[in-house]
Order: sequence, then C-alpha cells, then structure tokens
Amino acid sequence: MKLICETCVVNRSGPPSGGKRAFQKTVLAVGNDKKGSSSEEPIIMLITNSNKSGTRYGLRKNVGKIFTRFLAEGKATISFQIPDHDVQIKSEVVQLTGFLKVLRAVLTGGAGVDGPDGGAKLSCLSMVNKKTSAVLAASNKVLATKCVIKSRGEYPLKGFSRNLVCLQISDIKLCRFDPQILLLKSLRTLNLSNNCIEKIPQALGQMRLVEIDLSGNALQNHAWEWLREPAIQSSLQSLNISSNNLTYFPSSLIYCRVLVRLEIQMNHLQ
Repeated sequence: MKLICETCVVNRSGPPSGGKRAFQKTVLAVGNDKKGSSSEEPIIMLITNSNKSGTRYGLRKNVGKIFTRFLAEGKATISFQIPDHDVQIKSEVVQLTGFLKVLRAVLTGGAGVDGPDGGAKLSCLSMVNKKTSAVLAASNKVLATKCVIKSRGEYPLKGFSRNLVCLQISDIKLCRFDPQILLLKSLRTLNLSNNCIEKIPQALGQMRLVEIDLSGNALQNHAWEWLREPAIQSSLQSLNISSNNLTYFPSSLIYCRVLVRLEIQMNHLQ
C-alpha cells in the first residue's frame, strides 16, 4: 500500500535542531523487501524527490510506537528502533487512517501479512518501480495547498486536493457553486470572482474562511444567510462582493465580528 504524504524524519540520537522542521513531499509504501531466494522482510519504504531510491525501515520487531493522538488532524508519528528515527507524517485523514490500519495488520500478523494465518501477500519493494515514481511525481498536485483555475480545461476531473488552503476559480462562467469546495477543511482563502454564480450555500458559513472574493457574479437576489453561521462570523476578515448588481446592503454582514475589509463598490445600493 502507498500513501502520498509529507514527512519529517527526526534522528533521536542526533543533536536537537532548533526552529521549525521542514516536511518533504513523500510516498510511503508498505511491502516486502526480498532478502534471498525465498525469504522476505516486511518494510516501510520512504521515497522523496531527493531520495528516489528510498529509505527502508524494517517492521519486524522494529517499531517502538505509533503515535496517533492527532490522527483527526491528519498527523501521526512512527517511532523506529533501528535506526532510531521518528517519522512524522502529515496526510489526508482518511488515507492516513487506512495506511495505519494496514501497517498495524502487518505488525500483528493480520490481513495483508505473508504467512499461514495472514491475508493477501504484500507486494515486493525490492526496487522503486515506474509506478511508484509516477505516484511521486503526481504527489505535487495531491499535496498542493494552492490551486488557481482560470479556464474550464484546468478544472480537476478527480476533485480538489483536500490539503488546499487557497482556491481561485475565476473567469470560467461558473453558474453553480461547486459542493466539492465544502469538503476542503483546510481552506482559508476562496476566490470565485468573475463568474455567474447566483447563490451561495448555507454550508459555506460553516467553513473557517478568512478571505472570500465573490466579485463579478450575479448575487443580486441572494439572501446571504450563510453569513449568520458562527464559524464564518468568527473567521472572515476580508469580503469582496463588488459588481453583483446589489440594490441593498446585506444586513447579515453586521454579524461578521472580525471583518476588517469589505469591498462593495460597483453595485446599485440605494
């Protein structure tokens, strides 16, 4: 099994490093390392752009602990005995949970282990194959935190990266708010300017967005009830609703407690 993620490897026996540790885009793979004509050893292989041949960590009696306290935030740490490394992992919650489930099955001899009581045989990781290299190359898109779409041809067919912090979809004549946006829990900046959107869903107010640009749409008949949601009231700092043919000031704006910038020009306010 492969996991596209970000990792930071901490050497417990090395000198402490001050400051913030850098995470690298990584492919983690669980499989077998072929040792001889018949023997195989379950391992985790850690592959990065700077180390495409991969670092191998043995699993048999070599994992000290798996820290999952922050799994709900997409974070976990695997502590190895030899070498004495802590591999810190950041990934999408569902994918990381599935990866750790497979890892625990390998460690306990459950499904996925090559043995008389095990399940499906693990794949061989004796070398980095072309498929793994392709996954690593694609990880830049999967782990991207910013996405800019300015033509319909750029729209992702398989959905947005769940790691997005900033999303811009402009000038593509978008008529309907894409509900996939509501799944982006890390999103803080949303730009939907210069489209044809007439309505914003109530659920947008449940996101903790800091900056929203809705300028150049068709929101003149919109009710703006999403601005009454507690989450958006406590997070929204900048809102651009200019050029929407508005004839009235949206009264729901008075509930946005931390709003410091409002652009509402080029409307028909009375």
